[in-house]
This record gives sequence, structure tokens and C-alpha cells, in this order.
Amino acid sequence: MIVKAWQWPAPGPGDETMTDGTMKYCETVRGRELQERQRRSRRRREADDIDEAIASLRAGAASRHTFVEELFDLLRRREKGWQALLAAFNIFTSHLKQKIASY
Repeated sequence: MIVKAWQWPAPGPGDETMTDGTMKYCETVRGRELQERQRRSRRRREADDIDEAIASLRAGAASRHTFVEELFDLLRRREKGWQALLAAFNIFTSHLKQKIASY
């Protein structure tokens, strides 16, 4: 949103110059408008910083979530592999025991 500052009309030919009181008033109004614009832009920057921090946290959480999912998937596959290896070893040992017993 762009807000234009109110401008005093420039004195034309034959116009009297502004009095000191009028000038002081104009300076006060301009100063207040400037302070308000600065306050708004500071709030906007703070809100942007907060939004950026939240987005960063969400991205980090998503990354960690993906990593944990991959880790559990790897553990499941490894466990199945170990179970298959253990089953094969048990079959081999039982077969070996039968061969030894048959001699």
C-alpha cells in the first residue's frame, strides 16, 4: 500500500510567504508522517523476518521428517535382511547337524 504524503501547495505569484507558525506546523506534520511510514516499514520487516523464520523451521522439520522416514525404511529393510540371513543360517546349521548325525 502506497500512501502519498499531503503536500502544501507551492506559493504562487502574489501569495504571501508562510508564517513561522505555519512552517513549524508543516514540519511537524511531515515529521509525524515520516515516523509513521518508518514504523509501518519496521513492522513489515519484522513480520517478514518472522515469516521467514517460520518457513525455515517448517523446511527443517520437513527435512528431518523425511530423514527419519528414510532411516526407519532402511532399518525395516535391514531387519528383514537380518531375519532372512538368520533363517538361512538356521537352515544350514540344522542341515549340517543332520549330516553329522547321519555319519
